[in-house]
Amino acid sequence: MPAGLGLHPFFTRTPGARLQADVVEVWKMDDAVMPLARVPLSSELNLPSGIPAAVALDNVFAGWNGRCRIEWPEWQAWLGLEASAAFGHLVVYTPAAADFFCVEPASHVTDAFNMMWRGEAGHGGVVLGPGESLEGSVGFSPAIG
Repeated sequence: MPAGLGLHPFFTRTPGARLQADVVEVWKMDDAVMPLARVPLSSELNLPSGIPAAVALDNVFAGWNGRCRIEWPEWQAWLGLEASAAFGHLVVYTPAAADFFCVEPASHVTDAFNMMWRGEAGHGGVVLGPGESLEGSVGFSPAIG
């Protein structure tokens, strides 16, 4: 069976909230938010350097090393997120004018199973045989100060 893992936590968006994650590429999306191709990071999507959560995004980042930091300077708080190697993609959803955003560890890109069926590479989806399993872990480390 085709398989993938994903976790979809929501976070409070404050005016100063920032995201930082060690990723290598981003999936270019079409108008329906379906992946077209992996491309290098642009300056506005430079997650390794950090970006404001106020930037409206709905993107999947690839080559993620499993570490992310979310900061809320107004609260003098931050959250470390660490995911196991099964999670090689990171979905960042920061809808315009919303009071929340999502930072979502995923093993695969959106639409991975259709990409797999079409023979495309780099999607992160897997096919499990009888008796096989897929597992991963995600940890959250909140801090104040």
